[in-house]
Amino acid sequence: MPLGKSKNEELGISFQRRFPKGLNATVSYTKLYHYAADYFPNTFDASPAWEPSNLGRPQRLTSMAIAQLPFGKGRRWLQKGPTSWVVGGFQITGIQEYQPGALVTWTSTTYYTGNNLSDVCSSGPHVLGQWFNTANFVTNPTLAANTGQARVFPNIINGYGGCRGDSMKRVNLSLQREFRIRERANLIFRGDVYNIANHSQFGLPTTNPTSTDFGKITSTIAGGGGGGTTNRSLAVQARLTF
Repeated sequence: MPLGKSKNEELGISFQRRFPKGLNATVSYTKLYHYAADYFPNTFDASPAWEPSNLGRPQRLTSMAIAQLPFGKGRRWLQKGPTSWVVGGFQITGIQEYQPGALVTWTSTTYYTGNNLSDVCSSGPHVLGQWFNTANFVTNPTLAANTGQARVFPNIINGYGGCRGDSMKRVNLSLQREFRIRERANLIFRGDVYNIANHSQFGLPTTNPTSTDFGKITSTIAGGGGGGTTNRSLAVQARLTF
């Protein structure tokens, strides 16, 4: 019979404002509390223990602005003539996204001799070469715990920003223009620039104490699934509606 269970509480807040002259803005914030009872701290525990879940992030902030550029027919400037046809009808959209990284997970055979687990994360330098405080860990392979021994270190250290991986910070921009071909036919051209700042999101640090990369981040997240980021990229598309 399955023993695992989870609990989830979520709060979402969104503000939207329409400004004069073709500007719309939206800001959304989500606060998430997600825990799961899905692991056993020790081999002979009767029931699984609660821990934060990596199925969600504790918070997420997104903002979006859509602006119709004030050129062309029906807009403020250059309403007529050849220039109106060249520069008119453009719309620009910007989207910003932020959320913390995934929780750092630890192996069941980690020995830690320090007095306070919060020192692992709160006092870490948080740089790629050392994401958390690696002091007080047993790194000698001959002294490491065996898989058959009881767990001596938690699967996840709750709280403290350093016990999460690199956060996602992403800004996307798009430029769109619509051409009216006939009364009921329109041609829409659109160009999208994803991750315009080319901000990489790095993976989780190595948590195997006997590894030469212990505490280091050696990879990036390739994007997809709503979580990671890719390098800056450009997409162009056209759509005909009638």
